[in-house]
Amino acid sequence: MELAIRDFKDQGLAHFPSGVFAADGASTVIAYLAQNLLRWTALIDLPDERVRAARTLRRRLLAVPGRLMESARTWVLHLPARWPWQDDFVRALARIWALPLAT
Repeated sequence: MELAIRDFKDQGLAHFPSGVFAADGASTVIAYLAQNLLRWTALIDLPDERVRAARTLRRRLLAVPGRLMESARTWVLHLPARWPWQDDFVRALARIWALPLAT
């Protein structure tokens, strides 16, 4: 539970409470949904590792220092050559693409 509270404070609840009850309720729901999506992303993308902090997941999977470019009607992602989590990101992206489409 302490890990979840730390992640909430690190993400959406850093400026909580705002003084407006409806805004506090909305930010709590959004922070909860973001936390769940981040944890499910970690389970799908990195099944071998156990990453504890949401900050680490954001740095490794979501904050990609690359350029997305269109070339010959296909999208190409250019990643830095020495980015330490390039292999993890490429494997995670391949796992997501391998998921069956919802019908």
